[in-house]
Amino acid sequence: MMRTKLFCFPHAGGSTMTFKAWEPLMPPGIELCPVELAGRGRRISEPMYHSITEAVGDVYRLLKVQMQSAPYAVYGHSMGALIAFELAKRARKEKLPAPQHMFFAGKEAPHVKLPEEKMFHRFPEDKFKEKLIQLGGESKELFDNPDLLKLLMPMLKNDFFITETYDHNQAVEPFDGDITLFIGREDDIVDEEISGWLDQTRGMCSIHYLHGDHFFVQTHLKKVVGVITSQLLAGKKQTPAPTMRFFP
Repeated sequence: MMRTKLFCFPHAGGSTMTFKAWEPLMPPGIELCPVELAGRGRRISEPMYHSITEAVGDVYRLLKVQMQSAPYAVYGHSMGALIAFELAKRARKEKLPAPQHMFFAGKEAPHVKLPEEKMFHRFPEDKFKEKLIQLGGESKELFDNPDLLKLLMPMLKNDFFITETYDHNQAVEPFDGDITLFIGREDDIVDEEISGWLDQTRGMCSIHYLHGDHFFVQTHLKKVVGVITSQLLAGKKQTPAPTMRFFP
């Protein structure tokens, strides 16, 4: 039986190393496929993207053959969620097979425009650093290492720029496939921004709320991976109308 490929896209500043801890949690039927974006990791020497559209064009070129030849699903966290979402749209436009399932974490619905106070890339450096620390995760440790900070700051600024300047005014064209969301209860995302995901599918939209900040996945990794692998191994279930399920 052919394994399902799980294409994973990281948050701003992340790389394929973001998913290193996922590897031992993968069951035999699923192949973990972290996608290395330009300007980081093995592709550190390549220029960074100017937009989410450019990022999607790049990863589509890298993944097109695999998307045609094997069942697949997409997962993205924050910036990665936009890339994963737009990749699924590109697949539909090019009449490629659709993802078996779409998993998004820590991200508002793509058609919900961000308020001015969430435009971090416009902040002066000191305030930008302060906002990074507030997001949680590894940000606090990053600022204890000036050399690493100097290396990563341009990438972080650029990642926030392409995420926050994403075109939110596109017409909503719902997918037929199911969507699963993971949201940190202490993350700065309001209910209206989350429920907008329901408009993006004619299938099931399931939301898992987990305790934690923007980087809640780090402390709930087994839970998140468990939900993803269970969904993929169970296969697609048909749903007669868009519905939303909430999990505490």
